[in-house]
Amino acid sequence: MTLEGKVALVTGAGGQGIGAAAARDLAARGAQVVVNYRSNQQRAQEVVESIQAAGGNAHAIQADVIDEGQVLRMVEEIVERYGRLDIMVSTKGGHVPHIAGPRFAGKGEGHFAAIAARVGTRPFTELSWEAFAARVNGELQAAFTITKAVVPVMERQHAGRLIYLSSEHSRGPAAPGMIANGAAKAALNTFVVYLAHELGPLGITANVVSPAMVQVQATRWMQPAAFLERVASATPLGRIAQPEDVARVIAFFASDDSAFMTGVYAPVTGGFGLARL
Repeated sequence: MTLEGKVALVTGAGGQGIGAAAARDLAARGAQVVVNYRSNQQRAQEVVESIQAAGGNAHAIQADVIDEGQVLRMVEEIVERYGRLDIMVSTKGGHVPHIAGPRFAGKGEGHFAAIAARVGTRPFTELSWEAFAARVNGELQAAFTITKAVVPVMERQHAGRLIYLSSEHSRGPAAPGMIANGAAKAALNTFVVYLAHELGPLGITANVVSPAMVQVQATRWMQPAAFLERVASATPLGRIAQPEDVARVIAFFASDDSAFMTGVYAPVTGGFGLARL
């Protein structure tokens, strides 16, 4: 799959996770990549430098994906610099602070409950509407805002690829206390289906890439060896996904190889979920 001559914007790529891996993969296939970040300029620049060191082309632009003005400025800068925008990869929802108040603890068994306690998720019985709405709104506002900004550019080209990162939490509970996250991602999935239907006549495809657990640097604290072994043993392909596994699927949807696919929900799970933990 070649992406020579294409311009790709990857939101939330200024880190060490899926966004950064997607930016590197797209660049390796020949795309000119714009690395979007919200606050960590140093990490975004490290991603850019790693792409350039491998012979690719990239630069970073700061913008908060829920800020309409910042997003429009970013897209205008891209078009002014390159004259086009072919691919938009949304890997980051809006920034939502950890849910305040009593945390999810003692409501489940094993390591999933410990994870929920650490990151500040809560079960429905302890969840306020404000906290729930903030999570759902942050996810959808980010997707809506970036899509609203890039679609006019793609419409003029009569071509474009929209790719959104979801989660297997969107299809049902995989850990305690994840109701807000699951509902937010499920709403994102439906949003993308409607985009696919409305934007198809404009030559624009819209698809969802949905991983289960992914080993990323930011979550190593909640992935002890025994837990990882347990998850891997419940995965038919025998291991846990790496960011690069997800990035390759994103690259497929960015390429002409997927030209006749839109409104697709693509699980990147290694078969996890086919059998219970």
